[in-house]
Amino acid sequence: MKKFSRYFMWFIIGLGLVIVGDILIVVNAPVATNYIGLIISLCGGAFLIVALVYKMILLYSMYKRIYEGHGSASPGKAVGFIFIPAFNIYWVFYVYAGLVGRIRSYMKNHGIEHKMGACKWMAVLAILLTWVGPVASYFLGDYCQIVSIIGVLLMVLYLYKCTKAVEKIEEFQSLS
Repeated sequence: MKKFSRYFMWFIIGLGLVIVGDILIVVNAPVATNYIGLIISLCGGAFLIVALVYKMILLYSMYKRIYEGHGSASPGKAVGFIFIPAFNIYWVFYVYAGLVGRIRSYMKNHGIEHKMGACKWMAVLAILLTWVGPVASYFLGDYCQIVSIIGVLLMVLYLYKCTKAVEKIEEFQSLS
């Protein structure tokens, strides 16, 4: 799936720009350097927004590949409901943890061998860490943002593992 490599490219560039921009802002430098750092961080934010779009496209394509016409979440519903305020708190867990179950079920029903490990728990942990980081940094200081970064990196690893499993499914479907 080329969608993962596109997502990963935009994500890495965006994250790198945000980090460089933040470093330029944090160091005790002239005011002009702070503005340059802010501009670089904003550009990184734009790259991360593009990465988010690719992430949603990737999620949709994975659900579409394994969707067999029945079940509670069609590919469009799986992605679309993530954007409903308040309801998305529940739906994010349902979609990401449910994707692993659906992939495993599809593979089992079609006799495809592939180990996914603890992907379901990786998704849950990634979501929780991403949400806990900002709250913890409010109470305990900015250094707790590392918790969110770990959560985001776990989500990237989760998406990679799911992408590999869906590639196996695509390979099976092309042979059928």
